[in-house]
Amino acid sequence: METKKSMIPLLAASPEEIQEALPVPSDLYILAPSHTDPFDPVVPAIPPGYDVPPGFNMEVPIDATPISFAFGEQNKPGRVRKGKTPISDETTATKKAKLMVRSLRGDLALLASSSNAGPQPRAHAEAILATFDALRRRLEQIIKADGVNNRPDMKAEMIMKANGLMANRMKRVGSVPGVEVGDIFYFRMEMCVVGLHSRPMEGIDYMKDGTNRIAIAIVSSGRYDNEDDDVGKMVYTGQGGNGRKKEQIGDQKLERGNYAMEQSKIGENLIRVIRSRKDPFIRGNKIYIYDGLYKIKKSKTKNSKLGFKTFNFKLVREEGQPDGFAIWKMTEKWKKEPASRGKVLTSDLSTGVESIPVTVMNEVDDEPTPNNFLYVTTIAHGQNLRAKDQVPAGCQCKKLCIPTGAADCYCASENGGWLPYSSSGLLTKRLPLLYECGSGCVCTVNCQNRVTHRGVKLHFEVFRTENRGWGLRSWDPIRAGSFVCEFVGEYLENPCPDSKELVLNEYVFCATHPGEKAVKWNLGMELATEGQEKCYEPELILVPVPMISSKEIGNVSRFINHSCDPNLFWQLVRYGHGDGQYTGVMFFATKHIPPMTELTYDYNGNTDGRRGRVGAKQCLCGAPNCQGYFG
Repeated sequence: METKKSMIPLLAASPEEIQEALPVPSDLYILAPSHTDPFDPVVPAIPPGYDVPPGFNMEVPIDATPISFAFGEQNKPGRVRKGKTPISDETTATKKAKLMVRSLRGDLALLASSSNAGPQPRAHAEAILATFDALRRRLEQIIKADGVNNRPDMKAEMIMKANGLMANRMKRVGSVPGVEVGDIFYFRMEMCVVGLHSRPMEGIDYMKDGTNRIAIAIVSSGRYDNEDDDVGKMVYTGQGGNGRKKEQIGDQKLERGNYAMEQSKIGENLIRVIRSRKDPFIRGNKIYIYDGLYKIKKSKTKNSKLGFKTFNFKLVREEGQPDGFAIWKMTEKWKKEPASRGKVLTSDLSTGVESIPVTVMNEVDDEPTPNNFLYVTTIAHGQNLRAKDQVPAGCQCKKLCIPTGAADCYCASENGGWLPYSSSGLLTKRLPLLYECGSGCVCTVNCQNRVTHRGVKLHFEVFRTENRGWGLRSWDPIRAGSFVCEFVGEYLENPCPDSKELVLNEYVFCATHPGEKAVKWNLGMELATEGQEKCYEPELILVPVPMISSKEIGNVSRFINHSCDPNLFWQLVRYGHGDGQYTGVMFFATKHIPPMTELTYDYNGNTDGRRGRVGAKQCLCGAPNCQGYFG
């Protein structure tokens, strides 16, 4: 994959863009690498009790804005409201805010971003987005534990901006370094932190061009009567004239974004277009798709359905760009009419075992359907697992487990005091071993701590790659933290890692390390309360990792290829908590994955000594950070 040349993002910000940050203790330090690594813009701190890894030093202080910046808890003195009793500084809300500060101040120290994207702007943008999502997940966990929803995405963006954790801070016309056509976003704030669109409350983003003002990006979110269902063109309605309930109450005016759009039509400058679609898995949510560069060809005014004047701009997509929105249109049609996919080899590889058919497609060569195995959805394990008459421990929660990890929730306590999943079923934090509610739990099947054993919810397609055999992709978008599938096969007892059986078996899971991306997935929300909790975990795997062969029996996971820059990571999950319980290997999305993107994971994670390992194979993943060998 060719690395694109790009401008270096400008991370400096004006006083108007960054509010004054609260000071942090002078003894707060981060680890600074002695080398520049574009794939490691986020550097972990070493708490007391850990050895400092080679190549690091402890001499670089950092100013970090505490979490209270986003919540407005900035040591405000007690105040007296008219006719009311004085408000104490030690209210429950204030105490909780202080707890948040202690919990996440260390995280902000961990997130010292590289101010230079270097030769890998894509890796830099992905690191910024991963940092944002990790911080947002932790904020959501804290806020929702209190029974409220105060826009954790906005609070996360505020903290990142205050700490300079932004990419492409300088507005520009045209493409944005590190952001590719087809990329998807689940929050408007995500587009802000990478510089794709910087006005989260407005549809039109614009900038000054000398004494003029031009539009540089638009979001079609469905608020106005846009004609945006056609591939390659759209009619965009200007902004303004709306009331609080989004209904139009007046005429639009030729000002601000509307004026900038008109000037862009005259100047014929490129405009980034972001379309939106309904989230197929979470009701009421939207997914934003970057569809590339357009130009405004025509503009006119017309009356809306309610009789008010609106501005309408016809935009046409520039030729020669990768498909973005077009892929969404195709996959939406395939899900409604599977026969429209074309000449598929098999309409359902699972032969009805999966609730959603698994399509097989070969547009490369004459290789037939890979049906030389038995398709199953549950793993075949050995005799050393739980006995049939053994009743596992479990929680006694009525109906649903409590997200806060109350003392009487056994499962939450096993996961460190918090439930590991959000109310939407997304993984909040990667753990060495995750405990899900199981057969020994009283809670219902709708408990948010029951995710992986509900089965897969994606429209999978097994497809023939150009040079790596069969691969796996999805017709659906996959959000970061989503459960994708389990690695299913035959549990191997006491195998030798370098045995001939395993070396010749191309369908075996025998990973020994989760990979760099998996380890960094928590950065931004890992607790560092008063320096006691271990934020930096050199060795995450505290339990034996099972070896599983899917050569004879398996599911779609047997077709997931290796990549040195994967979009999936594996997580050990245990059902129930009795001795000898079965531990499953589950795959989760590292980042947001657009439809029709190949799904990959790092086969062994640890990059040390790959070439010299027995059975090591040449890697053809094509990633910029490809190690050359895997296995």
